[in-house]
Amino acid sequence: MKIIIFQENETQGGLDTFCKNLIEHWPSGDSFVIVCNSFHEGIPTLRKIKNAQVYEHNILINWQLMRRMTHSPKILNRIIAKFLRLGLIMYQRIKIRKLFLKINADELIVVNGSFPGGETCRQANIVWNKVYKKKSLHTLHGFAVQPNFLNSYIEHHLTNQLIDSNVEFISVSNYVKDSIVKYPGFRSRVSTIYNGTSNEGSSTDVLNLRKIIGLGAESKILIMLGSYHVNKGHEFLFKVMEKVHKKYNDCHLVTFGGHEAGLEKIKILANKSSSSDKIHILAYINDARNIIKQANILVAPTQTEEAFGLSVIESMANSIPVVCTNVGGMKEIFGDNNPPIGMISRKDDIAKFSDNIIKLLNDEELCNTMGVAGKERVDKYFSAQIMAHQYYQRLSNLK
Repeated sequence: MKIIIFQENETQGGLDTFCKNLIEHWPSGDSFVIVCNSFHEGIPTLRKIKNAQVYEHNILINWQLMRRMTHSPKILNRIIAKFLRLGLIMYQRIKIRKLFLKINADELIVVNGSFPGGETCRQANIVWNKVYKKKSLHTLHGFAVQPNFLNSYIEHHLTNQLIDSNVEFISVSNYVKDSIVKYPGFRSRVSTIYNGTSNEGSSTDVLNLRKIIGLGAESKILIMLGSYHVNKGHEFLFKVMEKVHKKYNDCHLVTFGGHEAGLEKIKILANKSSSSDKIHILAYINDARNIIKQANILVAPTQTEEAFGLSVIESMANSIPVVCTNVGGMKEIFGDNNPPIGMISRKDDIAKFSDNIIKLLNDEELCNTMGVAGKERVDKYFSAQIMAHQYYQRLSNLK
């Protein structure tokens, strides 16, 4: 059986890791075609996935259209784009239909961020149902947001067509599920399958952080994995590090992430910090698992919403303790947190977040205890094998 994995993305990161874990742990001998926009930063990563082909397309996307419209005032551009978008929707459907007929697959899984999220992702489900009269799976890796006023009619129209297409939705956490079922027509059609991770197949070409940064064996390393977007909490974390260094000086923060446009902005913020000499801003890396293994602590300081927290379970799988904020689906990862798996604080509490880091830096026994408990929980609930099997069952049960 041939399965299409359809995504719309610009920044490399968690969605690419999801695709890799899903495909490489799929419990049958099916083949996969990953369909994505040609300017996606993560295409080199996707091409390395075993048993999968990558099909790049150049279908124009609504937010690309907005970026190209710079000749008029912003509000006027939005009004013009609203009317152009009606034509864009029909254009997208024609292109996606041709794409599906060319690939000639048996099943469709759409990988989407937040809802409404990627326009071509929703269009893919609608077109699939019209062409093949079959259901598809639509995964939601982010919480639902309401469309702005200018786009409300179009978004409402697309959402209704999506519902009419008999799509089955899968959320990556109950938090995401609770946000999406507020939309009429979704309540009975959303179920949760948690993201999974695996330590299999890590690269032998390991990036040696201590050598690159110039650290001795006694220095502690905190690692943050997350795209360089404002909601991920980099600025918050830099303020945290200033407090940490007042009590524990020999500690370095290393961040990795996609979104090249945001990278330079984050570097500027880091350079303004009084702890700038101990903050290291690096670009995205494919093999996050080998990087995580070199950390003493993983930090996840997200300040707005976090659907799940893939880097958190990747750290737990490697017995690395986690300090994070309590946003979104984070709390579901830790359960009742007894025995302790992670140190959690409010999203805006700099003092508590820094205290949690300092506590772990000074208590090796607690780090070990949390590491063991975290790995046990990942093996039980968040393995890539469990995730892939659940998706396989859901796809097999589509009627």
